[in-house]
Amino acid sequence: SGTADLSEAQPAATVPKADGAPKRGARYFMMNSNNQANVDASKQRGVWSTPQRNVSRLKAAFNRSEEVYLIFSVSESGMFHGYARMTSTFRNQPTQWTGPKGPVTFESVFDLDWLNQCVHPRIQSLSPLCLAMTMVVYVSRLR
Repeated sequence: SGTADLSEAQPAATVPKADGAPKRGARYFMMNSNNQANVDASKQRGVWSTPQRNVSRLKAAFNRSEEVYLIFSVSESGMFHGYARMTSTFRNQPTQWTGPKGPVTFESVFDLDWLNQCVHPRIQSLSPLCLAMTMVVYVSRLR
């Protein structure tokens, strides 16, 4: 599982949708996994599970934005572990995976598309907001 930090960047411009409701172009979230195995499984399966406390924020971003990007880190690794685009809202039912320690049930699961799976060094001296902004510029340049 991962957590969405308070550090996120939002573009100022809005993009009108066909239904007339203005929607933000993109939202960016820093996701911090407590272990590497979760990130590896996500890269293989194209899904992510997050604690319930993050669901409303991510669901709102997905419903109100053209795109939602998740920038991943693993706790205490000092590295970024890639980034992905959220491609679905949360599933209505739990998902079960069989891992090395047997079956595990995950709730709050959604689909994503990994756009970059490379590990990048993280600059430790920057604040979380500055780190998020740095990755936003990096992600924007790669698109």
